[in-house]
Amino acid sequence: MQLANNSRLCIALDVPDTVDKVAPFIHTVLDATRDLVGAYKINPAFFLRYGDTGRRMFDVIVHHAHHAEVPVIFDAKYGDVPHTNEKYAEFVFDDLGVDAVTVNPYVGFDSLMPFMCNPDKTVFVLSSMSGPRSYQYQDTVHEDRIPMAVQVAIDAGETNEMVPAQIGLVMGTRFTDLVGETTACAPTLPLLIPGLGAQGGVYVDVPNGIYVYGRSIMDLYSDSGPDWPVKMRAKAEELNEQSYTARPL
Repeated sequence: MQLANNSRLCIALDVPDTVDKVAPFIHTVLDATRDLVGAYKINPAFFLRYGDTGRRMFDVIVHHAHHAEVPVIFDAKYGDVPHTNEKYAEFVFDDLGVDAVTVNPYVGFDSLMPFMCNPDKTVFVLSSMSGPRSYQYQDTVHEDRIPMAVQVAIDAGETNEMVPAQIGLVMGTRFTDLVGETTACAPTLPLLIPGLGAQGGVYVDVPNGIYVYGRSIMDLYSDSGPDWPVKMRAKAEELNEQSYTARPL
């Protein structure tokens, strides 16, 4: 996945609860930030609650982002048996036309193969997260004393050598002891780093990092009055400068 605007900033388009009309809100966010960001991330939960209008917004976001040559990541964390994943892959890549998707490896990497057939797409495999109890499973060690999150990184690196698609990792940074081990096991894979800011993730300078901010930007809608687009753009500029300065493309 080729990032846009020489930027490692990814804005998670998590629509705040205070938004009544989702379409004009999303149009304004895209207009304010599309020349700053490296990518946008869609979590379907924030749109499907709006019914048909929310589903149509997937197409709107992809169309406008691609017009600005900004890639879109569909953050659904899919993970099911192969024949079901085939349908999910058709939906995100053929119907929506997004550039990347997040998946859950709990069912095994062989079940994820339907997502990994297209050389023009990126598949981010969930390795670790920044939730307060995410350590409950991702820190669990195997007989060889390797944490589960690190084993996922090892398997992702090996899979990346065998499939057409680009494989990446979702890597949380709340528990920084995993960061070094994960990056050492998969030094060339792109890393989607969520949970920064509001969720407790800490900013770390890692190779190939794509830094995801959601509420830090999106909640300015409810906190800033009528000039929220200006403040949202200023915040995006600040975060973009931080990510670019730390690790230039």
